[in-house]
Order: sequence, then C-alpha cells, then structure tokens
Amino acid sequence: MKPATAANLALVLVVIGGVLGSYGALSQLGDPAPWVTAAQLDAMRRRSLLFMLVGMLAPLCSLWLAGYSFHAARIRALAASILCLVQPVALFLWMLW
Repeated sequence: MKPATAANLALVLVVIGGVLGSYGALSQLGDPAPWVTAAQLDAMRRRSLLFMLVGMLAPLCSLWLAGYSFHAARIRALAASILCLVQPVALFLWMLW
C-alpha cells in the first residue's frame, strides 16, 4: 500500500471509528422501555458492544497506518493522530455535560 493511501485510510478510519464508538457507548445509556423483552435487550447490548469494539479498533488501526505513512504524508498522519486523541476527550466531556 502506498503511504499516501494509508494516510487517507487513516483519516477515514478515525472518523468511522469515532462515530461507531460514540454510537456504541451512547446507545447503552438510559433505561429500556418496560415492554422490551429480554431477548431484545440482549440483542441491543450485543450490537452496542460490537459497535464499541469496532469503534475502539478503528482508531488503533488508524494510528498504525498514520505511523506507516508519516514520512510520505506528515500532515494527514498528524491529523489522524490528533483526531484519535480528540474524539474520546470530546465524548467524555460531552457525557459530563
């Protein structure tokens, strides 16, 4: 893979990972409706966990790709690395608010 392509993929993975991780974390907040069955709750929790895990793995892969492509595309690699740090902090601050 060319380093420039890896840098672009790193940026895409950061954004996708942030969205999926945020959805997975925020979908587990709150109480379920009383008419929701236990099987539906289990399915929703498993789906949320899957989204959270993919949302956590995507930025890790993005960091690896950013490190791989740092010499060829420094600005994009740095942008991907900074976004990997900014997204969890922003989610944490939003949840505190």
